[in-house]
Amino acid sequence: MVRANGGTSSHIALAHHQSRTQKLLANPEADKLELQHAPFENSRRPVLLLKAHTAVRMFTELIAYHFINELSSFAKENQFKNFEDLKSGFSTDIDLGNWLNIGGQIMPELAVQTLIDDVKKEKMNSWEDVHLFYKDHSELYGRQKLEHAFAALKRVFEFEVGDLTPALLKQLSDNAVVTRTWITENIKTSRAKDYQNDFRKMVYDNEAQMNEVIGTLEDNIFIREQEEECKTFATNIKRFQETFCV
Repeated sequence: MVRANGGTSSHIALAHHQSRTQKLLANPEADKLELQHAPFENSRRPVLLLKAHTAVRMFTELIAYHFINELSSFAKENQFKNFEDLKSGFSTDIDLGNWLNIGGQIMPELAVQTLIDDVKKEKMNSWEDVHLFYKDHSELYGRQKLEHAFAALKRVFEFEVGDLTPALLKQLSDNAVVTRTWITENIKTSRAKDYQNDFRKMVYDNEAQMNEVIGTLEDNIFIREQEEECKTFATNIKRFQETFCV
């Protein structure tokens, strides 16, 4: 795959899962889409949607990365021993649904509706019952995130549950490391702009003074944390593959 910045990476091929999304990925002309009835503005004029092709590529990678990130964390937390145990540890027939922020806790909308219905039916009669409901769903959060991530992956690549094999998991996890590395590199590139922007630099007499105030790019704590997290992620994925991708 050729990225917007001109670099290359091994994009998730999944040649046997040709979907509408992948057809869009393969069409560079989709970077400029003219929409005749776009819901973006109160007007009848056509709307030109820019960089759609690039955006779809990026978000497809991020959806796959999200799934592998959640799956590897779930596997480690539950100490599964092999691929079949891991696959049976979460529901693979969950559809994508809405999530709601309920007092700072994120829950599936269906769960929130269950809470409301139980209160109306007087199945919950006290704040203790409500607090217990919150606690139970807090413990389910990791698995629910994974199931949502898998539902998104299925939607993007239009594959069946039976297509999830150790070989496919190996391919997805390899690409997840590539995506995590790309994220880290772009964080560094973005932060570097702070040191190159003339409007930011104009408040300092010289570069030495700027570095004294905000620190050097090389010593940026956030960048260093991201680099360490990237290395840790790659190490964890290697261990994950040794157990579940064989």
